[in-house]
Amino acid sequence: ITYTLKAVLVSPAFLYRIEADRKATLPNNAYPLDDYELASRLSYFLWSSMPDAELFELAKQGKLRDPAMLEKQARRMLKDGKAHALAETFGEQWLTLRTLDTIQPDPKKFPDYNRQLRTAMYDEAMMFFEYIMQDDRSILEFIDADYTFVNDRLAKHYGIEGVTGPNMRRVTLKDRNRGGVMTMAAVLTVTSQPGRTSPVKRGKCV
Repeated sequence: ITYTLKAVLVSPAFLYRIEADRKATLPNNAYPLDDYELASRLSYFLWSSMPDAELFELAKQGKLRDPAMLEKQARRMLKDGKAHALAETFGEQWLTLRTLDTIQPDPKKFPDYNRQLRTAMYDEAMMFFEYIMQDDRSILEFIDADYTFVNDRLAKHYGIEGVTGPNMRRVTLKDRNRGGVMTMAAVLTVTSQPGRTSPVKRGKCV
């Protein structure tokens, strides 16, 4: 049994999503994906997991390649809780938040910075990304929005009054210059040096 399990676990067919090469039927030496390949790409991109029963059934019926059905399924999947994986993978990588845990601002200049604040900063950016994605809001809100997500610790950091408790919630911003990801504490932290801002890092981010 041990040897059998080892063989399964190291098999490329188990470890990778394989799309077998076949004869090109489209320009530029390309060929169309079949419905099962579409289901796999869609599911692993949006959910970081295998297709569910509905996707498999549509693939079996050959209906998934229909553009209207593909859009319908994408919208369904984005509404699902499993779409949080897209925020944690694409959103986290796009905003370079994976480095937030390794950054330690100068404690003499920023004595209030601690683990609770760092967690709230990260959650703000992730919840903002997920909110825009799942509600199909305008992509322009990533750079210009009149709201954000805070708890009491982050609200104190921003100087926002009237927020109590550790739970993150949506709040309206009075200053429109504060809207969007470029003014979020997490993004500003990962694009700074420990003791000062970095025009080069922030310019690259922009």
